[in-house]
Amino acid sequence: MTDSFVAVSEDGTASATVTITITGTGDSAVITGEDTGDRDVQEDVDASASGTLTITDDDAGEDSFVADAGSASYGSYVLNADGTWTYTLDDTNPTVQELSAGETMTDSFVAVSFDGSASKAVTITITGTNDVPVISGEATGDRDVQEDVDASASGTLTIADVDDGESEFTAQPAGSATYGSYVLNADGTWTYTLDDTNGTVQALSAGETMTDSFVAVSEDGTASATVTITITGTGDSAVITGEDTGDRDVQEDVDASASGTLTITDDDAGEDSFVADAGSASYGSYVLNADGTWTYTLDDTNGTVQALSAGETMTDSFVAVSEDGTASATVTITITGTGDSAVITGEDTGDRDVQEDVDASASGR
Repeated sequence: MTDSFVAVSEDGTASATVTITITGTGDSAVITGEDTGDRDVQEDVDASASGTLTITDDDAGEDSFVADAGSASYGSYVLNADGTWTYTLDDTNPTVQELSAGETMTDSFVAVSFDGSASKAVTITITGTNDVPVISGEATGDRDVQEDVDASASGTLTIADVDDGESEFTAQPAGSATYGSYVLNADGTWTYTLDDTNGTVQALSAGETMTDSFVAVSEDGTASATVTITITGTGDSAVITGEDTGDRDVQEDVDASASGTLTITDDDAGEDSFVADAGSASYGSYVLNADGTWTYTLDDTNGTVQALSAGETMTDSFVAVSEDGTASATVTITITGTGDSAVITGEDTGDRDVQEDVDASASGR
């Protein structure tokens, strides 16, 4: 454009116009406003941030931006000509997902003025969230345990956490379960040891099962898995005590009965009893009840019994068996002989009589 002024002679009789041509220069725009957003973004929680940039430019019609929609390192953005902008975080980005809780990093894009004379970086702060890991693997053990036979089980749990450095477990070097103890290492390997002294464990019958368990927790505390152990019972041997010889003995033709009580203990629940039995021994009969009480009755008609002399002894016996068949006891009876009265038979009057002065002799058997 031009500008001018008039030059006049001293006497005023002449004048001339001086004309100046003015050539414009591209003035640099000035950008201000929310270049960091009105709020930041957070992984898996708040993926969007927005704001407004303000631009001033002395050049007429150039106070605007180059509209743009593009990709940043960890998300995308839209910049409008009026300076309004929106940033959207890409929550599928592995680097974003690797952020631990509270850990931060930044992303940015550049806003350029319409005339290209100015630019400004818009910076977004991305805050990490504690991602929940995924636990898998041998949660039930590679093998079970058995009372008094195999007290140990072991296995490996696998953990995957997108948060960097958090794919591990909280180590438990000396943990207690209900019926045993366990060790869990940070790498997911574990061992369970059954407590064979536990009364409930010992009360298991052969083949009977129950379970024990412990909980494995991820290092960041956001996930857990229950490790379950199956405990199989074993038939424990019963222990038999008590009057296995009777409260008294028997005597031929005098006292034909003896009785007593056997006591049984068995760690297996419901198995502290006997197999009820009523049977024959060598010289008599017996009855054994499930509660251990027994009775023996001598057979006084038995020839061997009757052949006993006074004070002579011999024994008879029977076997008591526990309900589960793991124990037995022999009940022994002492039989004492009695002096039996002799019985005389035969020719008590002779084979014939005798006669005075005729037959003086008689005989018999």
